[in-house]
This record gives sequence, structure tokens and C-alpha cells, in this order.
Amino acid sequence: MEASRLTIIVVSLALYLVLCIGIGVWAMFRTATTRDFFMAGRQLGVFITGVAMFSATMSGFGFVGGPGLVYALGMSSVWIVITVPISYAISDFLLGKRLRLFAGFFDSVSLPDAVAIRYNSETARLIAALAILLGVIGYGWNVTRVGDANDLAMVSRAFETFRRSTDRPTLIIVDSHIGYGAPHKQDTSAAHGEPLGEEEIRLTKRAYGWPEDAAFLVPPEVRSHFREGIARRGQALRTEWMGRFDTYRQEHAALAGDLYKMQHRQLPADWDRDIPVFEPSEKGIAGRVASSQVLNAVAQRIPWLIGGSADLSPSTKTRLTFEGAGDVAPGAYAGRNVHFGVREHAMSAILNGLSHSKIRPFGSGFLIFSDYMKPAMRL
Repeated sequence: MEASRLTIIVVSLALYLVLCIGIGVWAMFRTATTRDFFMAGRQLGVFITGVAMFSATMSGFGFVGGPGLVYALGMSSVWIVITVPISYAISDFLLGKRLRLFAGFFDSVSLPDAVAIRYNSETARLIAALAILLGVIGYGWNVTRVGDANDLAMVSRAFETFRRSTDRPTLIIVDSHIGYGAPHKQDTSAAHGEPLGEEEIRLTKRAYGWPEDAAFLVPPEVRSHFREGIARRGQALRTEWMGRFDTYRQEHAALAGDLYKMQHRQLPADWDRDIPVFEPSEKGIAGRVASSQVLNAVAQRIPWLIGGSADLSPSTKTRLTFEGAGDVAPGAYAGRNVHFGVREHAMSAILNGLSHSKIRPFGSGFLIFSDYMKPAMRL
């Protein structure tokens, strides 16, 4: 059964690939100009144009993790099926015919073209293009930039901006110089891939105002600063935390025990009690199915085991399905299943953060997509 299903999938994909190539070759001979490419020679009707716009939108919707969101919302996501066609119909009624007549009369190709012609301004064209670009790539992120990595005041302001922004992610772009201060190797590959050399190190120390001949120098003031700052502050915070934890343990002994184990990367004594045993058989069982059963058995014994997949849980079988597992959603964080969307790199980065918080995270995807994860996996 499994083999026949795999054959059907492979054949279907092969036919789909042949169809796509055939359409591409057919269209290539019918495309003579850039306008033909972008607008199909203005020969498509309203219906075909609308379907093409809708398919492009759905492609983007899938790329940013839409299917995972729909899966998490369940039947409540039916509103998408209702509202999207209505919005396209309204857009066509209000703008479609006018824009088509405008584009045909003035021979414009894109919306920025139409704006530039309407206002007779190249600046308007640039503004329209930037607005579209920001709408596509922004996704509501809070973006701030630090123009000089050595400007500590600017770095501090960027972090304060991050702390104040609690409703969306923050991206801090920092401009820096590799090998900063090295007079002959700053901003060169040599500063990254090879030692500076004794003379260059001496000149760099001179640029820093540092003793040129001192090696591995840690001034006494540094030790004093750390002792009076981080060490003293850390000790006070640790004492305060342990006092609060002791109070919590008196009121919630079981939960406090779990929290202690989690923070010390320990496991419950019976974490492996329910792991199933798979007896040899001729039919066998798919590895991912067996993995799913083990994962669900272990997760019920380890409350801080949380994870998901890059929008592939039906294929990787990594969804936690036991009663109470639930899903992480906006404003609801008690679930055990995280829908990362089609974002392997972001998933890996999020898993790093969860692990740093002492949660035991897991993620899944196809091996071929692990290349997207490698920068975060290195951390």
C-alpha cells in the first residue's frame, strides 16, 4: 500500500512538472517583449487575470505560513474563503476596468507606472514602488538601525526601542567594521581569515590607546567593575529569586519540582515509562509513525517538551495529539504544538531561544530543507 501510494505521488509530480515545462515552452514562443511577459499581451480576460492574481496571493500566503495558521484555527478559518473572493470582486468593480483602460491608453505596465503618469512625477513612481516593497517585506516588524557599532549610546537606544516594542518583533541592523582599529587590515578578509600579526596588533592597540606591548592584559579596574556591578547585582537578584521560588514551592510543590528540573535540564524519573515497544513484523511500521508514537508518549511525561514543524507536521508526524496538547496561538501560549510556517531558518532560531529558556524544544522538517537551518543550527 505504501509503495503504491509513493508511486502515485512520484508519477503525479512528474506529470505536473512536464505540464509546467510545456506551458513555459508554449508561452516562450508567444512572448516577444517585456510587456508581453508582464501582462500577457493584454489578451487575458477578467476571469483568467483574477485567477492568476488569486494564485499569486495564495502562493505568498503559503510562503509566510498561512496553511499552518489555517490548520491551527480550524473551521474558524472559513472566513478566508468567503472574504477573499468578495475583496477581489470589490477591487475589480472599483478599480479593475479603470486601471485597464488607463494602462491601455498610456501603455503603463505596473502600478508605479500608473502613479507616475497620473502625477507626472518620477518621485511618485519611487514612492509607490517603495510602498509596495515595504508592504511585501515589512510584515509589521519594528526595524531600527545602528550606524556605528562602537556608538554605545546609539546601541543602548536601539535596545530600549526593542524593550518598549512588545507587540511585534524587532530587527536591529548594526553597521560595523571587521578588524576595527587595525590600520592595514580593517574591512578586509585578512582580518577574518588569518592572524593580524604582531606588528598589526601593536598598531591596533595604539589606535585603541592600549599598552602596546602588554599581552592578555586585564586591568584591575575591570575585575573591580565586574565584581561591584554584575557580581553584586547578580547575587542580589539570585537571592531574591530563590526567596520567591521557596514561597512558590510551599504552595505548589509539584509544579515547583517540575520547574526546578526544567531549569537544571533534568528529566522526570518516569519520563520513559510509556515508550511503546515495536515487535518485529513482516508489515513493519514507518519510522516517522513510530517516532510520532514515541514523541507523544514522552511528551506526556515531560510537560516542558514543546515543538512543531516547518508546516510539515502531517508528513513528519510530529504533532502532539494527546488530550490537552493544544496549539500555541496569538494570546494563547499554553499549547504544546508550535506552527512555525514555511520558515526552516526561523524555526531553528526559535528553537534556540526556547532551549536557552531551558524548555526542551523539538522541530522537524525534510532533510533537504535543513540547509535553510544551518546558520541557526551552528549556534
